[in-house]
Amino acid sequence: MLATEYLKHLQDLSTRFSHSEAVPEKNKSPLDIMQEAFSPELKKLFVDASRKLRRKFREEAYGIALPENEEGKPYDWMIIVNQLLEYWDAFSNRSGYVVSPRPTFGILPIGSMDAVTIRVPESQEYLIVFNEGLFLYLYQLAKIITVSASSPWVEGDSGVHARIPGICRDKFRELLLRYVMFGKPQNTEQWLLEPNLLGPLQALTTSAEFFLLAHEIQHVGGTSESFPNLKREFHGEEVNSVDMSIEREPMADALATAHTISALVEKLDPGLVWAGIELAVCARELVENAFKLFNNEDAIDRPIFYNVRSLIIEGLLENKLPEHALQLLPFNRLVRSILDSLWQDIRPRFIKLRDSGAAPAKVWSPVG
Repeated sequence: MLATEYLKHLQDLSTRFSHSEAVPEKNKSPLDIMQEAFSPELKKLFVDASRKLRRKFREEAYGIALPENEEGKPYDWMIIVNQLLEYWDAFSNRSGYVVSPRPTFGILPIGSMDAVTIRVPESQEYLIVFNEGLFLYLYQLAKIITVSASSPWVEGDSGVHARIPGICRDKFRELLLRYVMFGKPQNTEQWLLEPNLLGPLQALTTSAEFFLLAHEIQHVGGTSESFPNLKREFHGEEVNSVDMSIEREPMADALATAHTISALVEKLDPGLVWAGIELAVCARELVENAFKLFNNEDAIDRPIFYNVRSLIIEGLLENKLPEHALQLLPFNRLVRSILDSLWQDIRPRFIKLRDSGAAPAKVWSPVG
């Protein structure tokens, strides 16, 4: 079976179900309940009106001359992946780092995970699929980081910290609750940033997206007898995702970090590239921490600032980077401190939801 055929098969499976498992009634907001009552025609009218309003907001805030792709852009996942692959191919041609076989990319409602690399049955091909809400989730997190980091910094015991504006705390609560409880983020594109923040926002987002793509590419060809495929179930069908063991994940992170810096550092500000890598790592940690709480694993719920993946990457880079590059460390530590503070804010809310009987949305489950 070809990878494209297998992707189509999995996408067909997902269309037979809702976006994810049935969302518990306790999870639903009044707006969700109201929208469920809409007919398809009313939903389309609602979406069209919302788009017109966002366009009007952009024109009033920035002027008509602002390119559409700079703010409130339509998040077509394939456009994003194709742009990232252009960066990857340019890096690959310069460095001679070639991955074979070249994976096929797709999108599925994979719920709690950010991305996964799958072996295509009876084939040597690989399929890399992203959660359909992943790119918007990263983009909205990048907005929160960009605005927070532009606020005054203060020194603390563990480095610099930002005074996080109230709007960022509100947007974060809305975003993470929607992503964890529904499997996709709330669309908040009407939150417009100051024009001078659009450049850093785009650099931060691109770096985070590229890191996730580069990380998954490291898994292509990575299965063996020592590291067998991981069996997972997707809408009732067993699939083989490549090994994501404790031994392999740090190496994939380290290579993805090095490749992201090499591919983007000449195009984007080095500090923002490193901050984007940190954003990608912490974005996943936030979701994993939320799931740990719902599974009553409070004892191993970790502070975001001291998450293991970030500390391993930082340790590897401290030993390999030239001294002038070490000046970039405050950038990724600032990202961690912002998200750690925001996590501590929302953590009691997740515990309250868990205790009330709510459950996160998901479509994947381990087999056995």
